[in-house]
Amino acid sequence: LERIRSIAPGLPIAVTCDFHCNLTQKMVDNCTALIGYKTYPHVDMYEVGLQVGRIVMDSMEGKNTPVMTRVQLPLLAHTLKQGTDDQPVKSLVSACTQAEKQTGVLAATFFGGFPLSDMPDTGSSTLVVTDNDKNQAKITAKKIADLAWQKRSEFIYHCSSLTDAVDRAKELSDYPVILLDHEDNCGSGGTQDVMAVIREIIDQDLDGVAVAAVYDPKAVKEMQRAGVGTKIKLFLGGKIAIPSLCLEGKPLEIEGQVKVLTDGQWIVHGPMYTGVQVDMGPTALFDTGKIKIVVVSFHHEPWDTGVFTSVGIQPEHEKYLLLKSRIHYRAGFAPIGKQTIHCDGEGVTTSRNDLLNYKYLRRPIYGLDKDVTFKI
Repeated sequence: LERIRSIAPGLPIAVTCDFHCNLTQKMVDNCTALIGYKTYPHVDMYEVGLQVGRIVMDSMEGKNTPVMTRVQLPLLAHTLKQGTDDQPVKSLVSACTQAEKQTGVLAATFFGGFPLSDMPDTGSSTLVVTDNDKNQAKITAKKIADLAWQKRSEFIYHCSSLTDAVDRAKELSDYPVILLDHEDNCGSGGTQDVMAVIREIIDQDLDGVAVAAVYDPKAVKEMQRAGVGTKIKLFLGGKIAIPSLCLEGKPLEIEGQVKVLTDGQWIVHGPMYTGVQVDMGPTALFDTGKIKIVVVSFHHEPWDTGVFTSVGIQPEHEKYLLLKSRIHYRAGFAPIGKQTIHCDGEGVTTSRNDLLNYKYLRRPIYGLDKDVTFKI
């Protein structure tokens, strides 16, 4: 943005940002108008693009003069606490929507932030765009930020035992149950090949499990060589070490049958990225008799049921759906999942902030430190 602005100082620049944007003042200073998604899962991308486009088009026609105020909170909001169908974010999105009904307010956004990013501006923020009224923008942005700060304790995620999580899943009888392997979510930078949760469900002898997905191109090639219908032994996943968390790769020795081989391409029919062609690379379905595992060659977070139907699995008929996702899975799976169990396994997207070796994050910040205050 800064480079574009330096080349064309008077160029109208409209920007839409992800809900998890770690918003910087430099971003705000170098565009005409900036707004973010109001949904997580992000199902309003089209609408937000249209909204900011209209703001900037109107400014080009002399109908408005966008000005913006950003308020940064000393808040490291856990990603699992950023779902917009849940509190506390639901009330913050509502506050933004109500603010946009005020005369002069063109857009209002609450950004949850991306807590796994190590930069000075990591964390939650608010941004308000008004029609040439800087004071209104400041007051409104601060009001929404104050509401977020009042709810700061609700942004903290409390980990539990993986063994206990799987135990709870076994007690449920209304299927399918979603087992959320959220600490190995490739959509947030995870390797998607950590086998801790799969190993636990095997140890506890769960039956009727469908897994999406394990990233292991080598295993896919082995299954391609073996062919559909062949029973083979695999050393699945666990091929990528995570030295920053002192985690060595731990492949899972597992036997089963190659059920399906595909090119991994399919079209999204759900509400997120509707109509987009997904490419998971060469893909295989591996079946142990109790667990069906989708194995992919390209990383892909399971936010649409196509990850299963593309290999012949009808997810609504499975007892358990083990998904390597955080919140995006809800876009496709919330309508069929009867209950979700958070499985605190291992991986890059750890829920233990204290395990992360931040070097550039501003401190103190709530979510890591005590006695944090918020003043503008």
